[in-house]
Order: sequence, then structure tokens, then C-alpha cells
Amino acid sequence: VPATLAALSPSARRVLACLALAGRSLQGSALEAALEDASFGIAALASEGLVAERAGLVSLDAAIDGASLDALAAGASALELRAAAKALVSGPSFEPDPWAFARAAELLVVAGDTDGADAAIARAWRTTDAQVASELHARWFTAVASVGGEAGVALRLRAAERALNSGAALEAQRWCESAASLDARDATASLLMGRALVQLGDLVAAGVSLSRAASLTTDPELSARVSAELADLAFLRGALADATSLAEKSIASATSIATHLAGRNTLGKVLLAQTRWDDADAHFAADALEAASRGETTGELRARLNRAIAVLSKGLLDDARVMLERIIEDAARLGEDRAAAHAHSNLGVIAYRQHDYASALAHWEATTRYPQALRGRMATAITVANLAELRLRLGLVDHAEHALVFGRRLISAGAAPARVAHYRRVAAQIALARRATDVARREVDAALVDAEASGDKDVLQAVLAAGARVALEDGDLARAASFIGRASDLATHDRARAEARILRALHLRALGKPALEPASEALSFARAAGDEDLLAEIHALLVVLHRDAGDRATAHAHCARAISVRDQMASSLPTDIRAAYLAKPEVMALARLQASLADSLEQDEESPRTARVPFAPLSSAQVTVAREGSREIVGEDAQIRALMVAIRKVARSSSTVLIRGESGTGKELVAEALHAASDRASGPLVSVNCAALVETLLLSELFGHEKGAFT
Repeated sequence: VPATLAALSPSARRVLACLALAGRSLQGSALEAALEDASFGIAALASEGLVAERAGLVSLDAAIDGASLDALAAGASALELRAAAKALVSGPSFEPDPWAFARAAELLVVAGDTDGADAAIARAWRTTDAQVASELHARWFTAVASVGGEAGVALRLRAAERALNSGAALEAQRWCESAASLDARDATASLLMGRALVQLGDLVAAGVSLSRAASLTTDPELSARVSAELADLAFLRGALADATSLAEKSIASATSIATHLAGRNTLGKVLLAQTRWDDADAHFAADALEAASRGETTGELRARLNRAIAVLSKGLLDDARVMLERIIEDAARLGEDRAAAHAHSNLGVIAYRQHDYASALAHWEATTRYPQALRGRMATAITVANLAELRLRLGLVDHAEHALVFGRRLISAGAAPARVAHYRRVAAQIALARRATDVARREVDAALVDAEASGDKDVLQAVLAAGARVALEDGDLARAASFIGRASDLATHDRARAEARILRALHLRALGKPALEPASEALSFARAAGDEDLLAEIHALLVVLHRDAGDRATAHAHCARAISVRDQMASSLPTDIRAAYLAKPEVMALARLQASLADSLEQDEESPRTARVPFAPLSSAQVTVAREGSREIVGEDAQIRALMVAIRKVARSSSTVLIRGESGTGKELVAEALHAASDRASGPLVSVNCAALVETLLLSELFGHEKGAFT
């Protein structure tokens, strides 16, 4: 080093101190704007070989002793700290750099300029992604640790609010705890802590914190904000009456347009939960107009988004799609990532309902690219649950289960009952797909508790429908009947009505009663809803019902329609997903049913067959022995009915079946019934009396033998 640092001129020392504080190269013009005589200082340092100027940047020479620079930075004056901060974030060719803003904020804290420091760190967070923001939070937390008093509380609360707005709920919780350590009776800290806990899904703790905030504040606007948050919390818990009362209280005392719209937003969501779609549409339309007239862009986008959800709920999918696409365009222009994330999520729902599954996956994957904008675990969990349900529908059972496991980690104890019920319902459907009916039944029972607590009729109806399917699979017809009755009463849209009729038809068929009427009604509702999965299921059910009734022509017609729906759905899927969809058990069963009908048609063409004469239903509890020559199991006793349900259930499988029983109890009748109810019914049933054959002849009879084996 050609000269000691102590021998430098004051201007040179100030420039050197700024470079040491910044920890990076600075633009010469920015230094000159921040410090008087900076040009002389730069020239002096350059002549001594302590700095170099290249392309307008001033850089420290690598040979300078680091300890000396650290000492210079540690002893820097407030003037030098402010100058270094200003030089970091300015200059003619300066581009937004989160690390530069963050370092400037740290320097301003040391200089005592807390407002300037807060503005700088806010700029840092606005210009970065989630991963960098987490690192900046950690650095900023360390930087303000020594700041106490009112200034320290204010810095922490501003950081908490920014963290909440970006979806970093854990960071917000940490900032609120730090603020509370300085002032335990700060109502804003309790309010922000409650919001953070809502995002984290801990609704019980959120209620405690928000109630504490309500008891601590005397400010009308802050009280209105607390009431608005309590109203939203009550809505999440399913307490719609409390949500309405608290929202109205918030609106009455609000002095800001943001708080007024927040209360109105909860009232609108209550209308959605009550399935009052037209009222919700009008409500959110009014909110959007009011927000636009007052320049409240966030409130306007939120109202437009919720209005699109109301339109979607009315079944106007194309109208809702146009509204949501416009929201995405405006959100991108205004930098409102949260609105964009929720718009993508709902576009995924529309694509799902319109059977454009590739687009649904694309939109939901786009939603996951906004993890911070989704504002916490609960919103992310909703998207993950939708993904799990779609994957299950496409036959990707393992993928669905993986998504479900991940999503459940996001839901904490005390989470919104509707969200928990959704996850439990999907878990029950996955378990049912794996034939684990015991697990499915437990999930349904737990989901019912949460669905009823939520107060959301659609959520409860979906859980009841899933429970009915599990009960039918188990052969528990009494439980199935109860679930089907309640699900039918709660069905408010065509898809729900179609599924309720399908379940009723399946239940009647299990009882051995006529089921064509509810199945035909289900077909009408499914056509109105445009749901391909239900259409395929109904047509397949009608195939079986008409086949059993001897109307093979109508059975063939419904089979052709079911195959057409299957092929249309499969053709819209990517190749890898298409293979999984076609391997679904119900899709493969449809293929077997088609083959069975084709075989029976060939047999009908080759030779006439004796028509089966249907018998009249028997009186309750009556058991009648079939007439001589009949091989049917006939009876209405509870045990006979349970046996018939078990036969139908087992007949769908291709597995080997062992029938046990004493001599004369009807084992061969059960075998014939199994064969008749299976997809092989059109083929022969070969009976072998093993006891009548010696071992060598038995093996020959079952497996064949080579010519000359017995000579």
C-alpha cells in the first residue's frame, strides 16, 4: 500500500468509508451526488492505487488490508452511512437490486433514519422472489434487533404487514412476536399475529389473538379492521351468522375504503356459501364498481374475482372464464400476484369441469408458481387438494396420494372445517379406489364432522355422496340409504343431482328392486351438467340395467354412448396420462362389458335363446324356494340380501373365489350367481366334481395331458 489510510485527505477517507460500508463497487456519479468533494477523494485514492475506476464504477483495490477497512466502516459517521446508502441505490445506470436496497436499509438503521431504512427494505422486498425475500427477512431481523422503543415496534409491525401481504406467514409471526416483546399491549401486533395465524391455518390461536386485539384498541378504524378479520375467521369456521354480524359491525365503523371493502367481501362470501349465486353476483359487482371509483385496485380485483366465482357457481363457465382471463391481464399489469394466482386456480376449476384436463393441470401448476401470493398454507392446500382430486379422476392414484400427503402437512389443527372436510373426502375416494373400504369409511366419518361444522351445503353434500359410495362398496345398504337421502336433499346443482340419482339407482339395484327410473333421471341431470365421468358411469349402469331386463338393443345403445364418452375424454389427454386413465378399473370394466355384449350378440345371432321370465317382487321377510329347475337364489330375508350384495361385489373382480359351506347349503347356486353377475356371463360355466375323480384323472381334467401319457 503506497500510503497509510491515516494520511488520506478527509474527502478520500469519506469515499473510502462509503466503499467499505457498501461492500461493493459504486458508481462514481452516485458517490459524487452523495458526498461533497467526492471527485477529489476518488482522484486521490486512485493516485494512491487504493481504488480503480472502470466503466464509471469505483472499486476498492484487493490489496487493501481488510481489518483496516472494517475499522473504517465501524467508525463511520452518520453522514458517511447515509451517503453510502444513497450511493447504493442511485446512479444513472442503476437497476433495482434487492441486495443493494437491503444493505442501504441496514446502513440507515445504524444512522438512526428508521423511516428511510423501512422505505429501503420495502423496495428490496418488492424487487425479489420468495427465496431471496426469506434471506432478506433474516438479515433485516438481525439489523433491527437493537432498535427499541416506538421506532423499534413500528419497524417490526411494518415488516410483519409486508410479510403477510407477500404470503410469508411464518416470517410475519416472528416479527409480531418481536414487536410484542417490546410492547405487549400493542393492538396492531395482536391483529397482525391473528392474520398470520389464519394464513398458517391455526384458526383457534388466530381467534385468541384477534380477540385480544379487539380488547386492546380504542381506535375506530383499527377496531373496524379487527372486526373485519374476526368476520373472515368466523366465515372460515363455518359460523355464517357470526361472520355476517361482525362484517356489518366492521362496515359501520370503518373509516377507510380498504376496511369497508374487507367487511363487504366477507358478506359476499357468506352469500356464496349459502348458494345465493345471483345475490353474490350483484354484491360483488357493486363492490368492484365502488373500489374502482375510489382507486382501490386490490379491492377491485378481489371483488371481480369473487364475482367470477359466483358466475362460475351459476354454471356460466364461459362467462366466468372470460372474467378470470381479464383479471390475470390486469393483475400482471398492476403487479397483483395474489389476484393472478387465484384467477389461475379458478380457471383450473373451469377447465376441470369442461373436461379440458390438460388445461386444468396447466392452470393449477401456474397457481403453484405463486406460492407467496397464495397467502399462506391454507390457500396452497386448496390448490393441492384440487390437484389430488384431478389426478385421482385421471387414474393417477399414486400421484393423487402423494399430493394429498403433501397437502395435509399444510393443514394444522384448528384449520377451516370445509378445507379439512375436502381433504378427508379426497382421502376417502383414494382409499376406495384402492378397495381399502375400512380406511375410506373412517375418512368419511371424520369428514362428516368437519363438513357439518363448516355450514357449507355443497361440502356436506359431496362428503355424503362419497360416503354413500363407500357404504355401497361395503354392502352396508342401510348406511348407504341414509347418506343418499341426505345428499339428495342437499343437491343444489345438476351435477350433485345426477350423482344422487346414480347412487339411488345403485342402491335399488343392490336391493334387487327396479332402478331404471332414477338412472334415467341421473342421465338427464348429467347431460345438463355436462360431466363426462358421470355420463360414462350412468351409461354403463344403464347397460347393466337394460341387459338384466332383457332389453339388449337398448343396452348396446348405452354401451356405445359410454364408449364414445370414454374415447372423447381419453383423446383430450396427453399420452402418458391417457394410459393411466384407460387403466382405471371402471374404464376397464366398461371394455369388458362391451366385449360381453358383443359375445352375447354373436350367440343370439347363432341360435335362439330362451327368454328369462322375470318374477314378481316378494313380500317383506318372505323366502320362497325356487320352482323346480330354476337355479336362481330367491329371497328377501336380510341374510339372503347380504349374500346377494356380496355376490355382486365379488363378481366385479377377476380374482379366484372360494365358496365354503355344508353339503346342501347352495354352494353351486352361489357359483352360478357369481358367474351370471360377472363379465363372463355370456360364456360357459364349466363344473368339475373333483371328489369324483382320482388324483391323476383330476390333474388331466384340469390341466390336460400329452398323448400316450396313460399307456
